Amino acid sequence: MSYSSRNGSGEFEITFREDAELSGHMKLRRWVEARPYEGGDCPDDMTLCCFVDKRDRRGQSVRFKGSAGLTEDMVTRGYMRISRREFDKARSTEWLPVARGDSIRKLAPGEIVPVEIALCPSSTFFAAGEGLRLIISPTEVVHAPIFGKDTSLNSGWHVVHFGGEYDSHLLIPVIA
Repeated sequence: MSYSSRNGSGEFEITFREDAELSGHMKLRRWVEARPYEGGDCPDDMTLCCFVDKRDRRGQSVRFKGSAGLTEDMVTRGYMRISRREFDKARSTEWLPVARGDSIRKLAPGEIVPVEIALCPSSTFFAAGEGLRLIISPTEVVHAPIFGKDTSLNSGWHVVHFGGEYDSHLLIPVIA
C-alpha cells in the first residue's frame, strides 16, 4: 500500500464480533519504504504518524477527551521518525519498544525496513459491532499543540509492505 507524503494516508479497519476492552500499550509493527515522486530524489527519511480511531456501529468516528486536553481526540497515537528506528533491546518489551535516541540510520534507495512504533496507553471498550480503524499518515490527523511533530522532512511516496515475509501488524491489549 502506498500514499503520498503530501496529503495521503493508509487505513486498516476491523469490526469486533464480541464485546472487547483494550487496555494498555499498543504496538504497531510495519515494514516501510520511501519512494521518490516521478523525477525527484529518493527520500532518505520519513515520519509516520499513527492513530487508532474508534468507530461506532454506523462506521462513524467516536471522539474522546484526550490526555492533552483535546476534546476531539482518538483512542491513541504514536510517532516514528524512521531514521531513529533503532530501539534499546534491554529497555524494550514486547508491548513497548523504547527508542535508543542516539543513532541515525537513513534509508537507502529501495530499502524496506521494519519499524516498531509505541502507541500511548489507553483503555477503551468496544461493543460488538463497533470497530477500530488504524490510520498511518505523514501528518498529524488530530493536531495536539503540546505534542506537535515536525513532519516537514516527508517527501515522495510512503510505502507499507505487509503479508508473506513482511509481518506488519498491530498488537492490541485485549482484556478478558
